[in-house]
Amino acid sequence: MTTHPKVVIQGAAPLATNMGVSALFAAAVAGVHRRCREAAIMVIAGLSARTATSTVPYSDKALGVNESCGLGNEVSDPRTMDTESFVCAMIESYRRRDDSRRILKARIPGLKSTADRQMDDIVEIIRQCAGERRGGGHG
Repeated sequence: MTTHPKVVIQGAAPLATNMGVSALFAAAVAGVHRRCREAAIMVIAGLSARTATSTVPYSDKALGVNESCGLGNEVSDPRTMDTESFVCAMIESYRRRDDSRRILKARIPGLKSTADRQMDDIVEIIRQCAGERRGGGHG
């Protein structure tokens, strides 16, 4: 297997293969990071479906999403972690998947209720604004 001194992920910490991480694995992690922007909605969908989810963020907002679900410790950020720490964090997240499922099972119903109330509030505000607009001298 060919190895390279390091593989750099744009906006992330270098992935050094001299720490025992193969170039193939480093390239796979780089690919994961590139797809993070596309996959953010998948993380939210996974969490909403009570699926144990490890998050590789592209922005700091991901931590807040995970924290709201009680899983802030399941965010592994290659932008700020060295390769070995990142890989270990992902492995540990996988090992905690049963605990993560239990946490999600307990937290998601309350979060969905909160989201429903917030959407109802938004709809009410829109209705009020629309009513004011109609009653504001246009009739």
